[in-house]
Amino acid sequence: MPNYQNAEQTDISAIEDHERFLLRSAGEIRNELISLGKKPDIITAYFNGGKEFILTAVLGVLAERQILVLDVGPDDATTQRAIAAGSLICTTRSQGVPVKFHCQGLRSAKFQGQAAIAAVMPDNLYRQQRREYFRVALPRIQSPLLDVPLGDGQNLQLKVLDLSIGGLSVCDNEDNFHPALLDEFRACRLSLPEFGELTVNIQIRNQGKYHRSNEVVSRYGAAFVGLSMSDNLHLQRYLYHLQSSTS
Repeated sequence: MPNYQNAEQTDISAIEDHERFLLRSAGEIRNELISLGKKPDIITAYFNGGKEFILTAVLGVLAERQILVLDVGPDDATTQRAIAAGSLICTTRSQGVPVKFHCQGLRSAKFQGQAAIAAVMPDNLYRQQRREYFRVALPRIQSPLLDVPLGDGQNLQLKVLDLSIGGLSVCDNEDNFHPALLDEFRACRLSLPEFGELTVNIQIRNQGKYHRSNEVVSRYGAAFVGLSMSDNLHLQRYLYHLQSSTS
């Protein structure tokens, strides 16, 4: 059972809908809700035009039946008012990132022998990434690699020095990479150890040199261009994994 004793209410007005942060893939929505249920993260569920709310949590995701199971409110009367309202606006924060979704088709239910609220799985889910430019220094062993297509079937493999949702920086040990500022490279392969590979487009934003041992190495900073929401989430999970493993 979730612990609501020190739970904080997430203000409904603190999360604004932006199209580029909306997940619409059923699989992505399901995975995000399952992730919310693992801690579980405390959710503020508003109803009655935002005038009332309950603190709840994801108890289960029945994907084959398209059902989301939420915890009940503090008492039966409040829970029944929430169900009678017909829909909930659910807000929370997952790993510090704002999350919002709407629940409809509410009804009383039982889940693992306890009272619960059943709802139809939402058809979209808002997940904002506020820390797009917070870069994580990467381990020297098993560091991510970026394969950059140079044309004529040639690729250049570069070591990634740091990484964020917004972009990355790479080093060119052999001095084979000579881009100009704002040059774009499409269909680059970003290899994330233990997390697979992403295909990304990048734009060069800065360049410079740094000293390593007794040599001077070229360094380039780049921004991701048109990163999809699914790749954004995959990258977030990788960065969270790195931060968790080093904390």
